[in-house]
Amino acid sequence: MEIENKIKEEIEKLRPYLQGDGGDIEFVKYEEGNVYVRLNGACAGCSLIDVTLKDGVEEILTSEIPEVKQVIKVDYIHKKISIIKLIFFYAIFKNSTFGIANESLKSSNDLLSSVEAF
Repeated sequence: MEIENKIKEEIEKLRPYLQGDGGDIEFVKYEEGNVYVRLNGACAGCSLIDVTLKDGVEEILTSEIPEVKQVIKVDYIHKKISIIKLIFFYAIFKNSTFGIANESLKSSNDLLSSVEAF
């Protein structure tokens, strides 16, 4: 937990620089030497974000916190896909007999709309 707090403190120091260009960075988790971050705003679609992430964020975190080995970008799409899979499998389970999907199962577009509304 102490390592996570150090990581969060360092990320907080970096945020104003990214926010100055219309972006932002969010700590997601720390696991086995890997720091997972989510990039928001202008950073999410920036063509130079990989350079910023490796040569900026990762360089600072690895030099300040020896336990950190690398920084990995996590996109919102991964979260959305996981939620869609969960809803889809729940719908199959709820609407099926012996594991065979019922005809009344919602389309993937309906499921996506439900997730986006959520």
